[in-house]
Amino acid sequence: MLRLIHIKTITAFIIVLFLVLPCYGEQKERSIEQRQYPEFSGIESFGIILVYLDFDPRHQKKLGLKREELNDFLILKYKNNLADFPYKKASWSDRLTFPEDIGVIYLKIITEGVEYPIAYWVELNVGNDANWNVYEHGKLGYCDKNSIVNEIKGAITGLMERFAIAFFKARGEM
Repeated sequence: MLRLIHIKTITAFIIVLFLVLPCYGEQKERSIEQRQYPEFSGIESFGIILVYLDFDPRHQKKLGLKREELNDFLILKYKNNLADFPYKKASWSDRLTFPEDIGVIYLKIITEGVEYPIAYWVELNVGNDANWNVYEHGKLGYCDKNSIVNEIKGAITGLMERFAIAFFKARGEM
């Protein structure tokens, strides 16, 4: 008698399980990026794309690193990787009145030394006015004086490609 009750209970449980599970299967699973960067779904355009060189200006000249040139390169990489996503250029002072649907891309470059080895850190921060550090990734490396510009540009390229993938996955567009 006890065994018959267990069989009936298990059978009922299995039937309910097969009836309920398909309902849960229809819900779309959120990606890791959607859980990690939910703020990206609210960004409608980017307003500031900015490079900041965080080291002695005398060393910048010796190394051949120019903020304007690197900023243009960062914008080019934005256009290459986020081609159809709007960029509405804004000034640095406009950031104080940004709505949360305007994104900000901020790239910080730090170097140490002017002769071999030259250590560098390139850090990409992306977010909105409420949180500039929604997405934060960087590359650490070292090289000689002759290859520092190409190394930095390579780091920018890699970081922007990685960001674009995460951005579109977080928005459910990839």
